[in-house]
Amino acid sequence: MPLLWFIATLIVFIGLYFLPTIIAERRRHADLLAIFLINLLLAWTFIGWIFALVWSMCTPSAGASLSERLNELEKLRTSGKISAEEYQKLRERVLAAGV
Repeated sequence: MPLLWFIATLIVFIGLYFLPTIIAERRRHADLLAIFLINLLLAWTFIGWIFALVWSMCTPSAGASLSERLNELEKLRTSGKISAEEYQKLRERVLAAGV
């Protein structure tokens, strides 16, 4: 029974230790690798952990690229989910926002 508690405690500790990396991964953070490395190498200082946590939550997540958004619109148009007019309006909006 003590071994089971040790293993459970270890799993919880590892999850908390890598919480900044988990958050960054879930948010598709653009700097995921850098956050992971700081988390791995400096989190034991607690200041490094706080830094990685704040960084993982403050920087905007990496969104879909312009080509990915245009491809998604094309798929919607070809599948008939949006009309050609809707496609053209959305395409212009995506291109305007991407520039």
